[in-house]
Amino acid sequence: MNIGGRLNQIESGPNGVTWGVNRASKIFYRAGVNRRRPIGSHWVLIKGRLKSVSPGCTGIYGVNKKGQVWLYSGKDHTGFYLK
Repeated sequence: MNIGGRLNQIESGPNGVTWGVNRASKIFYRAGVNRRRPIGSHWVLIKGRLKSVSPGCTGIYGVNKKGQVWLYSGKDHTGFYLK
């Protein structure tokens, strides 16, 4: 089933939310994911640019083109900050 969108890297975390990065290094997560709608409803663009993202139990980590590790600050949706 195609749910739309083009990503170079995609990963799903322990809470079921899927994150990805496109070829322009833009970061997205899949909103509206729940038991009734496991594919979610739409992609949400997150501030910042990364090569890869990895959702885990303690947060969403990412790596930029310089190899720096970033952590997502999800409370205020300000994007990723250098860890």
